[in-house]
Amino acid sequence: MTSLWLADRIDRPSPPNPLVEADRTADVAVVGAGLTGLITAVLLARAGKDVVVLEAHSAGAGATGNTTAKISLLQGTKMSKIVGKHGPKIAEQYVQGNREG
Repeated sequence: MTSLWLADRIDRPSPPNPLVEADRTADVAVVGAGLTGLITAVLLARAGKDVVVLEAHSAGAGATGNTTAKISLLQGTKMSKIVGKHGPKIAEQYVQGNREG
């Protein structure tokens, strides 16, 4: 079964990348241009690091493109359990952690 995210994607060959041939240095190399890799690269760049992202195929074509996962902050059932077991202060910290994530 083809992933919903990749079903309408047009597969195009990647253009030559001059950085592949050049001697490129960076503070950090992020392997993978999926959701996690790109977010990591952006956060590192915002923190002042020189970042290079390495991807074997095309952005989002691996785990990110083949998942049905979603990013969600408001999780009613989960929140109810946290409040019930740990109290409102911990639940507030849980929400704050999700916002920062």
